[in-house]
Formats: sequence, C-alpha cells, structure tokens
Amino acid sequence: MQLGQSYDIVVIGAGASGLMFAAELAGCTGMEVCPFKDSLRICLLDHATRLGEKIRISGGGRCNFTNKKVTPDNFVSQNPKFAKHALNAYKPDDFLRLLKRNSVEWVLKNDVQYFTRDGSHAIVNLLLKHCDTPNIEIHNPVRVLEMQKECNEFRITCDKGEVRAKYLIIGTGGMAAPAVGATDFGLHIARKFGHTIVPAKPALVPLVFDPKEWEPFSQLAGVSLRAIIAIGGCVFEDDMLFTHKGLSGPLILNASSYWEDGQELSINLCPGIDLAEVLIEASKSSGSNKSKPASILEQYMPKRLAAVMVGALPPNRNLSELGHKALRQLADSIHNFRVKPTGTQGYKKAEAMSGGVDTKEVDSKSMQSKLVDGLYFIGEVLDITGHLGGYNFQWAWSSAVTCARALKSRLSE
Repeated sequence: MQLGQSYDIVVIGAGASGLMFAAELAGCTGMEVCPFKDSLRICLLDHATRLGEKIRISGGGRCNFTNKKVTPDNFVSQNPKFAKHALNAYKPDDFLRLLKRNSVEWVLKNDVQYFTRDGSHAIVNLLLKHCDTPNIEIHNPVRVLEMQKECNEFRITCDKGEVRAKYLIIGTGGMAAPAVGATDFGLHIARKFGHTIVPAKPALVPLVFDPKEWEPFSQLAGVSLRAIIAIGGCVFEDDMLFTHKGLSGPLILNASSYWEDGQELSINLCPGIDLAEVLIEASKSSGSNKSKPASILEQYMPKRLAAVMVGALPPNRNLSELGHKALRQLADSIHNFRVKPTGTQGYKKAEAMSGGVDTKEVDSKSMQSKLVDGLYFIGEVLDITGHLGGYNFQWAWSSAVTCARALKSRLSE
C-alpha cells in the first residue's frame, strides 16, 4: 500500500497507545461511536517490521495489560494529577469489557494484576482487528524523516513518501527495550515543536553497584526475599532479588523509578519482625551458649543471606558471648540495610521510561498540545510512568481513548 497524500489524522507510532487510539475512533469500545468514522482518513506510521512488539514481549509473553487498583498515585511524574482525568474516563473495567466482547480471556494474579490467558498476541490481534477498516491505513516499516506545520496542516516526510494531515498524534512510546525498536524519536518531535522535555531515564529497571563494594553480596545472586523500601514518598513491599551486579525484583524495579544518582537506599530485609528483640531474647535462653546468631536469623531470612549479614561480627561467637549492643547493631543492619547504587542496567533491561513531554504543556482532558494546535501526545512519550503491574498499559489505553474522544467531539463541532 502506497502512502496517500492527505489524511485527516496521522498517528506516529502503532504500538499500544497508537493502535488503541485508532481502534477507538473505529468504535472498538462500543461507546461514543464517531458518526462520521467511515469518512475519516487515518494513517498510522511505524518504523517496526512487526507491530505491537512491546505488547507481545510484556509479562513474559502474557501481557500484564492492566491492574485492578489504578489511581494517579500509581504513577511517577512531575505532575501525577495530570493522569487523573484520563484514568477516570477509561478505567480497567472498560478495557476488560473490551476483551470480553472480543472473547479474550484473562487471569488475575496477586489479586490485582491482569494477564492474558492465552498470550499477549491476543491483545495485539484485537487492536489490529479493530483497525482493519477501509479508512484506517497502517504503514510499516516507515522511517519518518521530517515534519513541520504549515498553516493549518502538518507535513510529514517519510522514506516512502510525504503525507499531510490536520491532526498529528504522537504515540511513539519511550526508550525502554531498544531491542524491539524503542527510540527517543517522540521526544525529538516534541522538542521540534517547542515542548519542554522532563529529562528521561530508565525506569522499572535493576540497580547496579560498585563491584568492589558489592563483592560480599555478589555470592547471594539468586537469593530472593520479601522486603520494604521507602523512597520518593512511596512505601513498597514486595520481593527483592540479589544479582551478581546488584539488586532486582519487583521491589527494586518500582524503587528505581524514584531513585536519583548518588542516592543511598535503606531497605528493611526483615519486615514485620523486631529482630533486636528476637536476638536479645534468644541470647538469654539456656541454649544460647551454643547458638550462633546466623542460626536465629535463618528462621526469618534465606540461609545464605543470614551468613553474610553476620559477617561483621567476631567469628565463632555464640549469642551468649555477644552483648545487647552488638545484637541491636546486627538487627539494625538488616532492618536498615543501606546501599548506594552506582547506576541502573539501562534501557536494555528497563520496562519503562520516566520523564518525557512536560505535562504542563499538554491539556489533560484532550492530550492536545497547549503550544501547537492539532498536535496530540499519548502514552509513554508523556511524563507519566506507571508502577510495575500493568499501570503503563492502562495509561496507554486511557490516554489514547481520551485523545480519540476529544477529537471526535472536536470534529463534530
């Protein structure tokens, strides 16, 4: 299919948000169907050979497509309240109804996370099916070379031709997962049109440490445990994983979205237990002259971790030979496990990007630029980053539907 010369709407990016936007205009939700949708000419441009690749690989191939409990508090942003309108306009239950109408089954994990039962391809196929209409064209792979606004029209120059449109939608996503084609192209577009960019960085990503400082803990690679961390005004309790290079697991991925360079972390490795009290009481028992501190700690944490945590104590000392002060210090080193990351594993291992187009310059009720009429931003390219657990996909659905409905209303005027 050759690129046409003129469209009503051009969408840059045919991923989660771009496909959802077009599907909504085609009436996929069954609500507020655009009365003149069949006459609209819509064009989606994407650089990827295979569409929806981020959807396909997410959730281990099963796509954690939303979460049962979604609020603006589940998002990292300079202005998290920006997401409120869109999240209220199109909720998780709305997306579930879309899946049900299209016979896509799901499973609920940990009482809050929704995954597809048969694989993430079901989500991609659903969106592509609703975009398979005569008035929606999808062109890929296409490389966008240049774009500008002339009078009331956007002109987009591609390697396969030139297109024009009255409305331009940027749904390019972020920079996470470059292996499947993620780039910062959307941010370049925003800058070109005068938008401020909140500095972007990898989010939902493992943290790494100085090899020498981490050496005592590198032997714990593969050890996981439940832990708590307070960071950025949030408190997370989840599983944490030790790796050869540092820390990972859901707890750390969420914390990474708030972590700043040079910031020290304090992690409670044994929540819900007062280890100082446990150790001191154990030291008073009749068998304390034979009990080692590690043997007590092993009751509350993995054995390998317990062995490392007692490493600072005098060797071969029994509980009865250690004073209360030493036991309290040991307990504090576990409840207040302090480490300073040197960085992250980068976009290659990140599940999302934080930062993006500054939401102060975007209308939250339409996703339209406040600087350029007819220019809209949806999805991850905006400075809205969800916590781990399906929140980023919900933002893609919600922002796309909000944008599509706002355009329907505008076109009806």
